[in-house]
Amino acid sequence: MLLHPDGAEEVLFSAGPDGAVMNPSVSYDAQSVAFWYFPNVRPLDQLREADPTRTSWRDEAGIYRVDLVTRALTRLTLQQFTPDTRTQADAVDGIHFEPFFGFGTLAHPFITRLSDGSIVVCQYGRSGFGQLYRFPMDGTGQPGYPLFQPTALDNVSSDELMRVGLGAFAHLSAAPNNELLVVYARSPVNDNATNTGEEWAAPDYDSGIYRLRGDQVLNRPEDLVLVKDDPHYNELWPRAVVPYQRIYGIEAPINPVDLTTDGRLDPRLSEDAPLVAKAEPRGSTPNLTITVEPSESGSVVYLPLAAKTTNHQPNGQLALKLTIKNNETAKVHVNQLVVTFIGSPSVNPVTIPMDLEIAANSSQEWFFSTQQNIILPVPAPGQIKLGLSADGFTSPAIVTKPLAAHKSPTPAGSYRFPARASDLRVGEYWSGRSAAHSPAGGGSQLFAYDMGVITFDQATNKWTDLLPGKSADKNESYRVWGKPIYAMADGTVVAFRNDIPTNPNPPEDLSPPNPVEGNHFYLQHGDELVLYAHFQPGSLNAKLMQVGAQVKAGTFLGLAGNSGNSTAPHLHIHAIRATKPWSGPLRPLPFHDIYVIDHSVLNPPNPAGPWVKVNGQGLPNVASAIWPVASKPSWYPPGWAELSRHGIPAAAYQTEFERIASSGYRLVWIDGYDVNGQTFFNVIFRPADGTAWVAQHDLDGSEYQEEFNKWIQQGFRLAHIESYLSGGQIRYASIFVKSPGPQWAAYHGRTAEQHQQLFNNLTQDGFRPVNISAVSLSGTRYYAALYEKRDVGSFVSRSFLTPAEYQTEFDSNVQAGRKLVYLNAYTHLGSPRIIAIWYQKAASPFVARHGLSSTQYQTEHEKQLANGFLTRAVTGYEEGDQARFAALWSK
Repeated sequence: MLLHPDGAEEVLFSAGPDGAVMNPSVSYDAQSVAFWYFPNVRPLDQLREADPTRTSWRDEAGIYRVDLVTRALTRLTLQQFTPDTRTQADAVDGIHFEPFFGFGTLAHPFITRLSDGSIVVCQYGRSGFGQLYRFPMDGTGQPGYPLFQPTALDNVSSDELMRVGLGAFAHLSAAPNNELLVVYARSPVNDNATNTGEEWAAPDYDSGIYRLRGDQVLNRPEDLVLVKDDPHYNELWPRAVVPYQRIYGIEAPINPVDLTTDGRLDPRLSEDAPLVAKAEPRGSTPNLTITVEPSESGSVVYLPLAAKTTNHQPNGQLALKLTIKNNETAKVHVNQLVVTFIGSPSVNPVTIPMDLEIAANSSQEWFFSTQQNIILPVPAPGQIKLGLSADGFTSPAIVTKPLAAHKSPTPAGSYRFPARASDLRVGEYWSGRSAAHSPAGGGSQLFAYDMGVITFDQATNKWTDLLPGKSADKNESYRVWGKPIYAMADGTVVAFRNDIPTNPNPPEDLSPPNPVEGNHFYLQHGDELVLYAHFQPGSLNAKLMQVGAQVKAGTFLGLAGNSGNSTAPHLHIHAIRATKPWSGPLRPLPFHDIYVIDHSVLNPPNPAGPWVKVNGQGLPNVASAIWPVASKPSWYPPGWAELSRHGIPAAAYQTEFERIASSGYRLVWIDGYDVNGQTFFNVIFRPADGTAWVAQHDLDGSEYQEEFNKWIQQGFRLAHIESYLSGGQIRYASIFVKSPGPQWAAYHGRTAEQHQQLFNNLTQDGFRPVNISAVSLSGTRYYAALYEKRDVGSFVSRSFLTPAEYQTEFDSNVQAGRKLVYLNAYTHLGSPRIIAIWYQKAASPFVARHGLSSTQYQTEHEKQLANGFLTRAVTGYEEGDQARFAALWSK
């Protein structure tokens, strides 16, 4: 009977009305239970008198096993009426399997070992029931008593429990946490069995299964914890169905004693019955030496894999390479590998067909195919057993090893991702998966990654690795083409190539590709050698192109390309345990500080989803999007030097603002303008640096003044002020920061005359204009401005320039040695006007443009950023019913 945790009962085997099942034994991995079975337990003389010629009542007696996974029943022995008692010979110390103790003249029919190393025995009492005694396994033994003699004896069950009417114990069995499962029965088990003159009759009693601590004395029956006691039958022989190590606190014996058997060949026995399907001669197991990789510190290692979403469980990839030495005097043909897992959680055995012929006294290598990768639950079971079967041998060669998660030879135990989020375009992700690479290089690439860059194409409603409107037969069409690649850890250059031509027409490669790595680096990271492959020719970091060069984590290596054995642009990486290429066994490759997700669950362009933070894990074993940074996925990649947008419609501005701000950026510039009565915004963001800041827009004069007063009282200072028209009304946008700075002054809503007077007064007092904004409403100009008291050298400020006048003023100031530091624009009586400020002491060099269409501005913007400039100002204005832009960039 199997009693489930929820109390449900399941009959595993029924002995019938005349039969009996006794002495169950749980396998070390808790995957099966063996037991004695007697088909008929009626007295033997009665059976013979009834039918002297009949033997079938005893022919089925023997040891049987039921598989707890499949419920399959296997007969193991042909012992007939007296099954061998050693169903599974558990050693209480994991070493000695022979009889191991004696205790005076008392008989001890039941014994078990507790998790703390002590032994508990049941003293034989009446009708097989008695008291429980515990003692440490530290005796030296006495003549006549093998191995151990109990010392420091403790009575676990007090004498009170043995009194008539209180009952006693039998059939004890160890359980986790130093507990015992016992059979306990009240009176009349204390009464002796009686001889009726014809046979011995045991008393009538009711027993149940209980649980107790093995290191605490019982004084009352109420101290027992009830497990199961049905008054309609006697519960006997309890066993905890959990792995060996959970009960005994030590690893299960690797080579337990085999079942005693008569060795008879019999068709009634299953083929997997141990040592009984036929008499086995000595040497029935092939003499093989099996070396397993990847292995570290005596353990076989697997790659922990990140879950594909937060709604799923993580798992692990097991990929093996075996070196098998044939120690026989003749060749051996290995035909099968069985991988068995020992411990919790339960994992079904995996059978892999093999066809490997090994000459006498020779070695052969064999490794998994891609399809043979084993996906494990994590944490995985504690041990792995490999069985290699060979033609002509009845038993497999076995090797059993601990099983552990891989740790890379880096401080974090895993690697940085070899790319950066800051190099991605908006909406792009890196892509890759585990357990998908071919076992190239003699099995060394089973943990390899081939990775690209993807985005979601709204037009086709599909993920793609191509740029919009581009063809797959052009290298530059791929989003990964030219992406910078970086070192994943500190290391040393072992080998490199930088002169292999690009494969010109994807998906074709140059045949034969030589070397297959194309342009590459081999970097030594601890005892692991990592290949970074398929770079563009001539793109490798020249400072690293020397064997022995030292590399720091995050150092630029080269640009992703399509050289070597490659059918399209991508990045290939894999690790081996070696100091030179192609010379060592495979190694898993885990990452840290990235986010991953099964990209099929995303709803682009929204980055929100059940992303999984990766720490010490490989990529999921499904096609995944990768966000290569430790911060959560966002609308915009973090780490850009700036993030600027122009022409944002007013209705969309707040949404866009929140997307950018939530991506880790701080607003430093806002410009409002209107075209044909519609309001738009231009913005510049910089990476957030911890400075507290507040930005607001769409405020009228009174609302702005209230916000101004509130934030100034809280220790903020004005950093930027902008005025613009919206719906024919003056509106204000502002940025406040909480940071130190020079003395400052500001105003808003002033006419041109008031502005000029304030300008004169403030500049005479040492203040210099930083930010001047103007709007024209019904022919009247209104100004807002910000000044700071600082040394800028000579300066010029103009606020009413036509585009032509601006160009003239620009040239004049440049000739005078002043640099443009500020630009703004507005429309007055249908014509554009430009505001500009020049300082003598300002950043140099700088670039300025005006009169640009949206497309022209974007092209210029990308050009200047590529040249290392940053946008300092971008302003929009209406000219000829069209939007025009002026901008300033500097280094």
